[in-house]
Amino acid sequence: MVKAAPASTPSPIPAPTPTPAGSTCSTPQSATVSAQISDNGITLSPSTVHCGSITFNESNTGTEQNNFNVLNAGTNGAGKVVSPGQAASFTATLGPSTYTVQSDPDSEVSSPLDATLTVTP
Repeated sequence: MVKAAPASTPSPIPAPTPTPAGSTCSTPQSATVSAQISDNGITLSPSTVHCGSITFNESNTGTEQNNFNVLNAGTNGAGKVVSPGQAASFTATLGPSTYTVQSDPDSEVSSPLDATLTVTP
């Protein structure tokens, strides 16, 4: 009688590791994003850029003072407070991810305004 070799247990296949927000950028490039802030929302142009040094040109066309921040980018994403009819710029270095940009109107009755910025590898 010939005994069969014991069945081998297959090795588990490791799950893919998700890319964390703001992960490393292998080929950084410079980009400029226009951020028009109104009383009704934020318009980004373009809304997709390559990772690297990104200059945000903020323009407040609304009636309230607004700040502008790239969430989950740390202090790197803190923009400036812009009064109605005024403009400002700041530069942030961002890795590949999808970011929410947010503006908080000065008024206590207004809700924060959001838009999405996609940063590609």
